[in-house]
Amino acid sequence: METGTDRLRIDRAVDHPLAQVNERLKLREAKTGFGIALRYQERACDAPDAPAPNWCETRHSIFILAGRTHGRFDDHVVEAGPGDMLHIPPTSHTATSRVLWGAKWYATS
Repeated sequence: METGTDRLRIDRAVDHPLAQVNERLKLREAKTGFGIALRYQERACDAPDAPAPNWCETRHSIFILAGRTHGRFDDHVVEAGPGDMLHIPPTSHTATSRVLWGAKWYATS
């Protein structure tokens, strides 16, 4: 229902299937025509002995719906769970992230 970027835009979840990206990630993504993406993610736990994956270096805001995640940044560590919102600045950090308990979240970038 968009006729321009200055109008209300609605993206219905049913229009964006939940895709199995790999054995640990399911993703539903809506992209706007003006540079914002909203992603719903379901992530399985990382194995305790698995190396921490590298974190993307773009700006993100993440709202945790379920589960827990752990992030290590240059000068601090963050653990977040249901109801927490994280704001991660672009490229001003070196970070790794680990899913501690199966997590579901919304992320923007």
